[in-house]
Amino acid sequence: MKLAKNQEEIRLGQLATQVVNFHLVQHNEPDYSTLVVDGIGFETIVPELVLLAPKKNLVCKLLHIFKSLLIIGRQHPQHPYPYVFNKIGLRIVNNKSIPLRFNFGDILIPELVEADRQILWNGYCIRPEGTLDSDFPLAMPGESLTFFQDITIFWLKDNQFGLSIFAPNGFHWISEPLRLGTYYVRFTYINTMEVVTRYSSINTDTKSGESFWIGQVSTPFVEIRLVSSS
Repeated sequence: MKLAKNQEEIRLGQLATQVVNFHLVQHNEPDYSTLVVDGIGFETIVPELVLLAPKKNLVCKLLHIFKSLLIIGRQHPQHPYPYVFNKIGLRIVNNKSIPLRFNFGDILIPELVEADRQILWNGYCIRPEGTLDSDFPLAMPGESLTFFQDITIFWLKDNQFGLSIFAPNGFHWISEPLRLGTYYVRFTYINTMEVVTRYSSINTDTKSGESFWIGQVSTPFVEIRLVSSS
């Protein structure tokens, strides 16, 4: 009887316990991929974070060199074989309440670094071109602009590879030799011009710079890996 009484007291005590309401709070992690400056968001866009290096093919490379020698003086060879294509881009988001125009007509080359060194670029002009009206797009409030560049990964020799970029203004950029491994990439956007001369198929126009965003911003680094395709 004593045991039953204790069980009854426990049951009654449980019923008398107050109910405590609680909820789980999930902390939002900060977005380190986008840098916001003066109400403008800048982001590095890399669709493929793992880049496949081209397979080594000495025969293909020799044939390309031979063909390049045949057409030298008439057409500049684009890049050595074998190669693979990838894309890298810069996204700009206009979070301000006014329309703003941005300058994609200047040289916009990504910064590429390893853990302990920066990869340098060597460039030369293939054909000089003036800036076009399309090089200065307008972003309305809340709109975003994305500027993509094609990057070509090509085999040099042994375990060395290179990156090749053709800029819209006719410059051809080639990186220092790379090896398989981890790299970090970002863009530095610079515009100091308030008045820009634009070219179209009809006439030449000078655009007032009152709606241009002026400044210099380096986007956050994005990690990429160059791996073997074999």
